[in-house]
Amino acid sequence: MNEWSLANEDPENDASDSRTAFSYDSKNDVFILIQPLLGTVRAYDAKTRLWKTLTVHGPTVRPHQSIASYYDPVHNVHVSLDKYDKTMWLFRYAK
Repeated sequence: MNEWSLANEDPENDASDSRTAFSYDSKNDVFILIQPLLGTVRAYDAKTRLWKTLTVHGPTVRPHQSIASYYDPVHNVHVSLDKYDKTMWLFRYAK
């Protein structure tokens, strides 16, 4: 059945198309929300309808308001491009 349902019920989500990146991780069956202004990465499991904030090690995308991102299933990695300083960042949810 084609039907809309509310998924952004968690107040920690700052999901905006202009200042966050959202992509589907097909290997791990989760959606990844990258929030550079908040310095957080969150995962959404559509089966359980639960969000969790992830602990990310190492440097991260700078807190700018505009990034582009996609998931590369061949390499199992989320690729984010910082539109201001033209740096590229890679994030792997799980191996």
